[in-house]
Amino acid sequence: MALPTTTGLTPTSAPAGSPPSTLIVHGTKFVATSVVYWRGSARTTTFISATRLTAQISASDLASAGFATVAVNTPGLGGGTSNAQTFTVNNPLPTTTGIFP
Repeated sequence: MALPTTTGLTPTSAPAGSPPSTLIVHGTKFVATSVVYWRGSARTTTFISATRLTAQISASDLASAGFATVAVNTPGLGGGTSNAQTFTVNNPLPTTTGIFP
């Protein structure tokens, strides 16, 4: 095993209040036991390939605006925690409900 490295996320942002979604983590040296961490907490992770993982991001993860660090950990000898990527939870866009007068 080797230390994983992250190179990007798809998507890189979402509006606050979004429904649960799947995050794709791009990088290198991922293995079947690699786990995606969102703000330091493990998320359900699916191994796609040595360069791609998916993680389930909950509605509560996307509830309020801010930044989330996303990293990958590969347990065991030779593994470790990757560099972090930043995911942005944006303030929702304003909407109009009418015009007066």
